[in-house]
Amino acid sequence: MNIIYHGLKHQKADLIVLPELSTTGYFLNKVQWTHFSDPNSWVDAIDFFTELAKVCSSHLCITLPKMIHQKLYNIGYLINEKGIVGAQAKIHITDDERRFFSANPVKRIEAIQTDFGKIGILSCFDLWDSALLRQVKAEEMDLICSPCSFGSDMTPFIAKSRSLEFSTPLVLCNRTGTEIFENELVEFVGMSSIWDADGNVLAQAQSEEIFLSAELLLPNKSALPFCQELALEMNWN
Repeated sequence: MNIIYHGLKHQKADLIVLPELSTTGYFLNKVQWTHFSDPNSWVDAIDFFTELAKVCSSHLCITLPKMIHQKLYNIGYLINEKGIVGAQAKIHITDDERRFFSANPVKRIEAIQTDFGKIGILSCFDLWDSALLRQVKAEEMDLICSPCSFGSDMTPFIAKSRSLEFSTPLVLCNRTGTEIFENELVEFVGMSSIWDADGNVLAQAQSEEIFLSAELLLPNKSALPFCQELALEMNWN
């Protein structure tokens, strides 16, 4: 967590999104997940990010493991200088995650109210479910935050499509680097990106570790861009 603190303490933004499970790593064993989901570890992490949000004068979007009724969940949090603003447990988990984590049984995305708009947290694989994005649109959420851990370029392609399809800006932050899984080296491809409500990329990283930023307007659109002007469809790429 020291790396996170020193990397962000001088950054100023209304909102900062970190990769999925950024404080723990992704491919851990049962003993390690038990340690990181211990109530004391969870409280320490929340306190740490609350202090960091104060230092940065920002909202932070993170995910943490948490044990609830003997089940382990991957939960996204929006945190400011006062603590937790809202939370969203991951709904769609991968086969690898299923060895340790449970899926959120409530198939709903909760709108998190902030002073700059309503936020929805869709962690990684949740972006693949268009039904969840329809909830985002129905609830008139202004921005999607997506902490991620993926190893191919398919999720950024889907994320871009979602921002356009549902006219909602989207901020995606993916892991970089490598981890060991079943004695093999697994690489996370990065490709963190920020898209506006028309699916235009405002900023995009490659595989490097970088603080990516953009000025993002949060429009309140009732119609999709394809319904407004054919030229927008022809020029979209």
